Amino acid sequence: MGVTEMVGRERELASARAAFERAAAGRGSVVLVYGEAGIGKSSLLEELARHAEGSGASVAWGRCWEAHDAPPWWPWKQVLRALERDPGGFPDELWRAFDQVSEALKSVERLPVVLLLDDLHAADEPSLLLLRLLAPELGGTRILIVGTYRPEDVSPGSVASRVLAEVSRRATNIGLSGLSDSDSALCFARVAGFPPPRSLESALHRATHGNPLLISEMARAAAVGQELQRADRSVGFRVPRGIREVIDQRIGRVDASVRQLLEVAAVIGYEFSLPLLQDVTGKGSHDLVDALNQAEEHAIVRQNSTLGDYGFDYPLVRDALYESMRTSDRIALHREIAEALERLHSNDIDSHVGKLAHHYFKAGLGADPDKALVYARRAAEQAEGRAHHEEAARHFYRALKLAQARGADQETRDDLANRLTRNEQRTRAATGSPEVASSEGTFASEGEVWNVTFAGRTSRFKHTKGFDYLAELLAHPGREFLALELASPSAPETGIQATMQEGLTMGIGDAGELLDDAAKAAYRRRLRELQEEIDEAEAFNDPERSARAKEEIDFLARELATGVGLGGRDRKASSAVDRARMSVTRAMRSAMQRIAQDNPELGRHLDATIRTGTYVSYTPDPRTPPTWQISP
Repeated sequence: MGVTEMVGRERELASARAAFERAAAGRGSVVLVYGEAGIGKSSLLEELARHAEGSGASVAWGRCWEAHDAPPWWPWKQVLRALERDPGGFPDELWRAFDQVSEALKSVERLPVVLLLDDLHAADEPSLLLLRLLAPELGGTRILIVGTYRPEDVSPGSVASRVLAEVSRRATNIGLSGLSDSDSALCFARVAGFPPPRSLESALHRATHGNPLLISEMARAAAVGQELQRADRSVGFRVPRGIREVIDQRIGRVDASVRQLLEVAAVIGYEFSLPLLQDVTGKGSHDLVDALNQAEEHAIVRQNSTLGDYGFDYPLVRDALYESMRTSDRIALHREIAEALERLHSNDIDSHVGKLAHHYFKAGLGADPDKALVYARRAAEQAEGRAHHEEAARHFYRALKLAQARGADQETRDDLANRLTRNEQRTRAATGSPEVASSEGTFASEGEVWNVTFAGRTSRFKHTKGFDYLAELLAHPGREFLALELASPSAPETGIQATMQEGLTMGIGDAGELLDDAAKAAYRRRLRELQEEIDEAEAFNDPERSARAKEEIDFLARELATGVGLGGRDRKASSAVDRARMSVTRAMRSAMQRIAQDNPELGRHLDATIRTGTYVSYTPDPRTPPTWQISP
């Protein structure tokens, strides 16, 4: 995260700056910043470096090489080179190296000096020992050494463990944890250009534990139109490619056999029990505990109780493992898990109906679809009886899909559809989401003023472009517009070709070649349909179709994110597309915030139904859409 994106680190940054001020006054020291990957350690150092340079200090970076085959003294060589004090070579002896570095630092003309050593967990042994020698000698100098490390990558008993423990006793220690709910939402908004939907805020924080890197990757995916939630209403998120790469690094630290076990656990869910894992895998409890201990050491899973209950440390780790598996393997495991649950809990099925409904639904035609329908309906009715309406809606939705697939009679399907609608309405009422049945609204422009009426309340707002964009979307519910179309001086009805004709006046360059009708149609068609295709393929045990759809989704996401057109053509106009996306998003979000302040009910409705990004749209509930009178 850069300077404009750093959120929620005021206290930690103040502590680091205080250490710098002490060093500037002649009381040098060491600061150790620690936390997991992506938590913001390097961002904190970058902020401190800007502050120090602005105060006239000399700042030098030394980054340790994570490949573990760096030459000796590697971060110190980088530091001296940056300070233009490179001696041309380091002696082999530690004491001579200590004298050489000390003399080089004392000779730096611009004081104070700030040395930033990133990723000390990966430092070579001589570099760590040199840090241990230098640390107690800084007290009467104007030198500040700031190092970062990941505790989970410091092996117990290693040189890094011993040196960091000793240095930390004299250092200022700054531990970084996850951002709060509100800071997570702010981090998302600063990266995506719009806040996360209200319904996702808490789930986003739970999934990422407030990790800024993970939140930023989720935001980048949302900004280019990727759907983060699952179309079959499963709990959890679709994991963007950038996050999968981060998680793969963490999972890559465990043995291949442990990863296979974790994949089985991922199909079970975010929480899993040792007896169920043992039943499905056929492995002995001793072997399973050893494997899970290894995963726990690398912060992948945690033990929730001494009775054999475990859970994934990060929900997104579970989601990434789940998505990395072949569809056919997942389907088979869901069936095996469902059957194991029936065996293990034959005397108490009612307490596990929700889990059984989930696994039988996910097993699709690979199991017994009639049994899947029975469990889905039982789980829905059970949740409805406990007034857990969101959970009930999820199970009624699945029961309806199964009933349709099995050709159930119309009376059954109507009953399921009605109960689904009723629980959705109760969920909206409980969460403050808008109830829009029979709603009418007006969106009328009168010169420099917009008159907006909704739910019996009329408001007047000074004209901005955001209201123009909203009016266009409200006039065309369900239609996707390219943000570039709305931002163009041409009316959107003239289409993309007219927009491209005016590209020269907008500085678009070769945009016409990129966003031709065929390319635009392909993006819209596939991004709208692919996810539903995956869910249907998995439900009906068609792994090849599912795999093809997933590959295409990944391809389209890369195209949108990296600015490459369909077929690998260069996106020479990517800057214009990005500018339009950000401009339209900011304008609409600003207008929506103004509306929400004066008419909260309409604000909630727009927040739930307006989608921003490269493509923008207004998608109200098709069963109860508001009737809008638009006068642009």
